[in-house]
Amino acid sequence: MGSDGLDRGVAARAPPRPRRAALPRRRDRRRDRSRRARRRDRRGARPAGRRAAVRHARVPAARRAAPGHGAEVDRLDDAGWDRLARNAERAVALVRTAGLEPTFHHHAGTFVESPDEIDRFLGRVDIDLTLDTGHLALGGGDPVDAVRRWGDRINHLHLKDVDLGRLRSVVAAGGGMREVWSSGVFVAFGQGDLDVSPVMAAMAERDFDGWIVVEQDVLNGPETAIDAFLRERTADQQTNRDALRAWL
Repeated sequence: MGSDGLDRGVAARAPPRPRRAALPRRRDRRRDRSRRARRRDRRGARPAGRRAAVRHARVPAARRAAPGHGAEVDRLDDAGWDRLARNAERAVALVRTAGLEPTFHHHAGTFVESPDEIDRFLGRVDIDLTLDTGHLALGGGDPVDAVRRWGDRINHLHLKDVDLGRLRSVVAAGGGMREVWSSGVFVAFGQGDLDVSPVMAAMAERDFDGWIVVEQDVLNGPETAIDAFLRERTADQQTNRDALRAWL
């Protein structure tokens, strides 16, 4: 995206020779450690485990490696839920202060992926929901039931279709989210196991007037020719558009 202009600019003239002043200076690690120690003395000691907790919340590696089974491998404890809700409420307040209305996207491979986890999150945080049909299926949920369950809280919609058989094969082989994306689990509408028609009908009954995003999370594999990949995805999007013509 936007690389054409950059490429032309580079081709038009030779790049300037690097100046010595632009080179990074070697860090004095002893001086760095001394500065950090002085800052700790001024602020007071940091509670043990704080760094690990922050990293754990940001990078749930075990969850990403077990999409749909996160609670089995890495269940968030009560303290973690308290921290998540508290930080989410802070983010909500900042967004609303800026004059915008936030929305929360549940996502496979995170701490909020299953219907029970979504219920718990919505019960703790004053925010509406981005319903993602594909990620909900990965988390063990049913999109039509989700509309009945959280319809009054849905203010954004991500539509996906999912090949559940392929998903089960990926998970059984130990694949994580990257393998889900690169194995073609998310397919064009009508080629998987999720029927978007009852989801759209249920949202229409609620006079939904928010954004609808058609998503097909796909990564091209290392042996896939990019031209063929683009042709296939273009055809998929035409299929998706045709499937939604009754509502859009």
